[in-house]
Amino acid sequence: MSSIVRRTLFVALNKTKQSLPASRQNSTEANIQKSIYKQIEGPNHITVNDFAWQNLDRWPDKTLTVCAATGHGYTYAQTHRMSAIFAASLRTKLKLRNDDKVAIILPNVPEYPCVAFGVLEAGCIASMMNPAYTADELKVQLELIECKAIVTSKLSYPNIAKALNELKSNIPVILIDNDSLPEGTIKFAEFAEDWAIDTSCLKEVKRTKNDVAILPFSSGTTGFPKGVVLTHKSVNSMNKMIFDPKIIAVEEASATHQSVLPAVLPFFHIFGFNLLMVNLMGRGAKLVTMPVFKPELFLEVLVKYRANHLYIVPPIAVFLGKHPAVTPKHFESVLDIVCGAAPVSKSDAASILDKKKELIFPSREGEIWFRGQFMREYYKNEAATQGSADRRRLVQDREYRQIYKDSYLYVTDRLKELIKIPANKLNYTHYTTIHSIMSYDILLWGNAAKE
Repeated sequence: MSSIVRRTLFVALNKTKQSLPASRQNSTEANIQKSIYKQIEGPNHITVNDFAWQNLDRWPDKTLTVCAATGHGYTYAQTHRMSAIFAASLRTKLKLRNDDKVAIILPNVPEYPCVAFGVLEAGCIASMMNPAYTADELKVQLELIECKAIVTSKLSYPNIAKALNELKSNIPVILIDNDSLPEGTIKFAEFAEDWAIDTSCLKEVKRTKNDVAILPFSSGTTGFPKGVVLTHKSVNSMNKMIFDPKIIAVEEASATHQSVLPAVLPFFHIFGFNLLMVNLMGRGAKLVTMPVFKPELFLEVLVKYRANHLYIVPPIAVFLGKHPAVTPKHFESVLDIVCGAAPVSKSDAASILDKKKELIFPSREGEIWFRGQFMREYYKNEAATQGSADRRRLVQDREYRQIYKDSYLYVTDRLKELIKIPANKLNYTHYTTIHSIMSYDILLWGNAAKE
C-alpha cells in the first residue's frame, strides 16, 4: 500500500545521527543499497513527447482522456493531432521559441495532455502550477520563470488576471473554456483546432535529451515553492524505471483490453504528470479526469468505468478504507492500488486490504538519499540546489522510510516543517514573513482533522 521506490540508489541514515551532515555520516559506497531489479539502460527516447507517443500507432482510436463529470474526452489520435496544431499556433501566432516558459495552470481536464505536449512540441518549457493558488502565489512563480504565455481556465483566471496586473504584464492568456471568455483572452480551440494551420514550422524545433522539458514547483514544505528543473532525459529516465510491468502492473492496451485509471492525482504534481499521464500514455491507458476529488464522483468512476488501477494519496486511502459508502462492489474491477506522496498508516492500509493478506512490518528506519536521473537544479536558486545534494549527487529526500528485507521502501515520516489542512499545505515561511512585517503576533492553532 505504501509508496514504493525501486531501481534507485539510496543511503539510509540512522535517525539518531542527525547532528552531522549526511555526507559525513555515511560516505562510503558500502552504505549504498542496490536495487533488486536488473540494471536498465538509459532512455532511448530523446524527448518526453517521444516517450509518451511511442506506441501511438497501436491504439490511435482508443480513448486517452474522458471527463468524469461530463463524459467529454479525446482519443489518442485526436490528442496527438491537436497537440501538434497547438504547438504550431504557439510558434506562429504567439511567436514563442525554444526554451520560452509557458505556465499551465489547470486542474485535471481532458485537454491537459494536449496542452502539455503541445508546449513541449513547440520547443517550449512547460511550467505546471497549482490552479488553486492565490494571486500572490501565482505572481511569485510567474515572475520567477519569466512566463511568456499562460494556459488556464475561467475558474483560475481572476487570480491570474490580478497577478498579471500587479506584475504590469500583458502576456497572452489562453482559456480552455468553450463559452464566452473575458476580454483579451484567447480561446483554446482557436489554437488547438485550427485544422488549416501549417505545422511544418515544427520541423525547425530541435531538442536534445539535456534540454529542459518541464518546470514544476515544489510543494513549499521547507520554504516558498521552488522551481524544479527537469530535463527530457530526467523525465524519460524516471518513466523508464517504472515502465517495466514488474514495477507498475498496468497492462498495455490491445484490441480487447484497455486499462482504466481515475486521474485524480493532479497533473501539475510530478506524481500525476509522470506516473499517470506520461507513463500510462505509453501503455495506452484510459484516464478518467477529475478536476477535484469528490467522493461520490470518485466512487461512481470506479463502478461506471470499471477502474483497474488506483493511484492515490493517503487521504483517499483513508476514505476508501473507512467511509461507509465504500462497498466491495467499488473494488470488483480493481487489480491494484498504489499509494504515495506521504506516509500511509498500517491501520489505513489494513482497512482496505483483504484481511487474509499479511502486512509486513519494518526492520529498520532512516532518512533516504537518492542518486540517479533526478532534477537538474532548483530554478534560479543555487543555495537550495547545493543544500539538497552533496558532491556525489546524492539528493536528500527529507523523508523517513522503513527498509524491508525485500528492499522496498515505505514512507513513514518526514523531516519537513509542515502545516497542513486537508488536501492543502500552508507555507510556514510565508506566515513567519508576514509576522516579521506586521505589528501584531500571530498564533497558528492546529485542530486535528476528523480523518
